[in-house]
Amino acid sequence: MEYMITLGCHSDNFGLLSGEETFSFISRLGFSFIDVSTRSFTSQEKIILDYKKEAANIKMLSEKYLLYPEELFLGEVEISGDKPHFLPEEEGKKNELLKNFNKICLFAKMAGFKSIMASPCNEVKELGFSSSFDKAVQRHEALIKIADENGISYHVEPTRTSLINTPEKALEMAKILPKLRYTLDFLHFQINGILQKDVMVLIPHTGHMHARQAKKGTGKCSYDEGELDFNAIMAELHKNNWQGNICMEFWNGPAENDAGINPVDQNILMRFELKKLIKKYYC
Repeated sequence: MEYMITLGCHSDNFGLLSGEETFSFISRLGFSFIDVSTRSFTSQEKIILDYKKEAANIKMLSEKYLLYPEELFLGEVEISGDKPHFLPEEEGKKNELLKNFNKICLFAKMAGFKSIMASPCNEVKELGFSSSFDKAVQRHEALIKIADENGISYHVEPTRTSLINTPEKALEMAKILPKLRYTLDFLHFQINGILQKDVMVLIPHTGHMHARQAKKGTGKCSYDEGELDFNAIMAELHKNNWQGNICMEFWNGPAENDAGINPVDQNILMRFELKKLIKKYYC
């Protein structure tokens, strides 16, 4: 049976390696799909300078290693290295940002990506939550239009520090922007003690997912210490007839290194668990 859910791996999981090293290693681990970060072996600067060249490189690596792109991990759209929180007030800079994002979308489409994950936007203290939220909506609306015109799905990740760090706030934004889709990572809610069952309401608005273990008060943790119930998550995905890619996303920072955690172990364990659950619910 062809499963409606596929499993991928993030390009940053095993260190900031070259494109060749990244695709080669992830392919040898048995993955067929990859999320690629612009902070890894390409950059916005390179993409904007020559999106055709950068797309050809991704496509070459994909075909060579039979590892196909799912989501472009972008973050904030840059203007000459700057990362404005919202759409610039100055018309010239605003147009430059939109032009740059259009080139990024052209790159993504040519390289074979299905979606782009942009920044969800954070609250600017001087503006307050309400004004920051409104400005974020304006930014997403403009970028959604460009992505849609290029045949790319526009996603943002509701992170623990973003404007949409609760299910209620994320639902409010999704209601305003029907074409907005989320890259959902339960970690960002678990760390803040938000009940997993309350996060499930975001599944109908989710286009892509990240998977790793987490616990209250701690982001990434070793698999055996994790509190996330992926059996319940998979059951809810099945209930919603959800289709898409779940990307393993566990890379080490200083804390994980000090704890002796191996990112290969964590990503393979997570994939193994999800494979079992896909068979359980989708066979």
